[in-house]
Amino acid sequence: MSRTTLSLAALLILSCGGDKEGDSAAGEEADADTDTDTDTDTDTDTDSDTDADTDADVDANTAPILTLISPEDGARAAVGAPVEFAVVVTDAEQDVTDLLVTFQSSIDGEFCAPVPEEETGNASCTLALSEGVHVLWFEVADEYGFLDNELVNFEVSDDDTGGPEPIDTGCCMDTGSPGPDTGSPALDTGAPTPPDSGSPPETVDDTGSSTEDPSSGDPEVPIEPPPGLIHGWIAGILAFFGL
Repeated sequence: MSRTTLSLAALLILSCGGDKEGDSAAGEEADADTDTDTDTDTDTDTDSDTDADTDADVDANTAPILTLISPEDGARAAVGAPVEFAVVVTDAEQDVTDLLVTFQSSIDGEFCAPVPEEETGNASCTLALSEGVHVLWFEVADEYGFLDNELVNFEVSDDDTGGPEPIDTGCCMDTGSPGPDTGSPALDTGAPTPPDSGSPPETVDDTGSSTEDPSSGDPEVPIEPPPGLIHGWIAGILAFFGL
C-alpha cells in the first residue's frame, strides 16, 4: 500500500471523528436551552401565582377600625398640663400590633405613634401640646394601606375654663365671725370732737329750770325767778278778781 493511500484513510478517520464531536456538542447545547426554558416557565408561573394570591388577599381585606377615647371634640387644657390621647383599634384580618397608629396636630405635627396593645387594641400616650387651637388627626393603617381616622378640635390655653368667680359684697349674711382686719385707719371727717366733761348733760323742765341727772351724786340746786317777775304775777291775779 502506498503512502498516498494511507494519508487518505487517515483523513477520512479524522473527518468522521470531528463530525461526531460536533454532533455531541450541539446536542448538549440544545439540552441546556431546553432546561433554561423550563426553569423560566416555572419562575413565571410561580410569580403569577404569588401575584394572584396577593390580589385575592387585597380584594378580601377590610379596613381597620379606629375609635377615639380621649380627648373629646372641643376639649381644653391648661398650658403645660399633660393630657392623655387614646384610641382603640381593631382589624378583622391583621394582628393589631402590626397596625400603624399615628397622632398628628395642626400645630405640633406628628406627636405620637403608639403601638396598640395585643389584647385590648388600646393605643395611647400622655403629653402636653403647645399653646393654641389644634386640629388633631388620629389615624390607623394596615399593611395594604387601608385607613380609618378621626378629627377633633383641641385648645391649649391659660384662660379660666371654670367660669367667673362669685363676687363677695359683704352684706346680707352674718357668718358669726369677725370681718377681716384691713389695717386701714378710721375716716377723719375734720369735725372737732366735743370734750368729755365727765358729768351727764343737764335737762330742762317745763318751768324753764334746768336740773342735773340725780345719778351724778351732786345735790339739785333750784333756780328762783327774779323778784319783779313774782310781783307781776300777783298784780295780774288781783286785777283778774277785780280787787
